[in-house]
Amino acid sequence: KTATARALAKACGWSFLAVSGPELVADRERLPALYVEAKDLRPTLVFIDEADDVLRDRRASSTPDITNRLLVLMDGIDDRVQDVVFVAATNHPEQIDPALLRAGRFTEKVEFIAPAHDQVPQFVTAWLQEKKVLLGADVDPLWVAHAVRGETIASIEGILQYALNRAIEFHREGRILSLSRDDIESAVRVVSLSKGFGEDTMN
Repeated sequence: KTATARALAKACGWSFLAVSGPELVADRERLPALYVEAKDLRPTLVFIDEADDVLRDRRASSTPDITNRLLVLMDGIDDRVQDVVFVAATNHPEQIDPALLRAGRFTEKVEFIAPAHDQVPQFVTAWLQEKKVLLGADVDPLWVAHAVRGETIASIEGILQYALNRAIEFHREGRILSLSRDDIESAVRVVSLSKGFGEDTMN
């Protein structure tokens, strides 16, 4: 999602600022300071990742003050700033405060879903080529695709990177560096957002 927002800003020729929801919750002055920076750099796209707490309906939120402040900034304290645009990512769109969904606020929605299963081997192959690393004799891109089924591209990339880091850690000098089944299974257990590696492993 961050990569998509960054690409959108680049395509528009706008500046890009990113912050996470937990950062805004931890530091209540971070949001207004970010807005000031965005106005100085404008046109600017401001991306709020992991924005669940920031966007949550104020009737059920423990941080309604942040939501209120975001609404004020989006509407403009004196007048709406047309070339500062907010984009936010959440895993719980059903919990967003209705006021944030009104026209001129977060009116456009884009759903991010896991890639189609038949697209994953191609991504795995391209990632391996980019990193100049091989798969071990006990695995192939189709097996990896099954192991990471249901994951987003970002999570798959994280799993592969963790597996590569593990392979480097245990690499023996004189041998070709490659990702083994153990490397990938360990990476899935640690990195996977949707599951641990268990009984449904492909044999």
